[in-house]
Amino acid sequence: RCRDTMGRWMITDACGTPPEGVPVSNYTFAVGNNGVTRYEFLYEVKELAVVIASHDPFTFTPNPKYLSELQPRLRDRVATRLQVENIAQNLDPDSLLTDFHTLDRGAPIVGPDMMVESGNGRVMALRLAADVFPQKYGVYQEQLIMRAEDFGQKASDIEELLLPVLVRVRTTAVDRRAFTQEANTPVAFSPSAIEQA
Repeated sequence: RCRDTMGRWMITDACGTPPEGVPVSNYTFAVGNNGVTRYEFLYEVKELAVVIASHDPFTFTPNPKYLSELQPRLRDRVATRLQVENIAQNLDPDSLLTDFHTLDRGAPIVGPDMMVESGNGRVMALRLAADVFPQKYGVYQEQLIMRAEDFGQKASDIEELLLPVLVRVRTTAVDRRAFTQEANTPVAFSPSAIEQA
């Protein structure tokens, strides 16, 4: 069983053998803001501590390990703090564990170095929830374990982690700065001629 180029399951040998050690079922993709460009990812579950976010979720000071040019948003603004706190306090596992095939929703996107490329607010909110709203984070953790196979993961492996987080690791080669700008730009669709009429 494998996926075709559109991400659909097929029971065939036609699509070849996946890279050694990489289960086919952790593959996913997202469509870019232009509706045409396709980016590919592998789902992985990591410790929250190893995912490099742009800012500290408690002080909102910039993370010195993070490449500042990859963060197009002003994460130290009061409105952003309130947004992160609101996400943490009302943590919704479905919003983080549903595959929308978009860049701006779902599991955070990281590069191979675990640096967040899309979803800094979500990663910060998860860290904040784990510390300040542990019951909310606990529900996310339980859902992640229950749905592990959906992402090509083993529940037993996730249970061994202290603070697990599901991420999408980008495998498509990109201009990283341009990609993060695209991934952090809200998509606004213009109404069609019929809708305008």
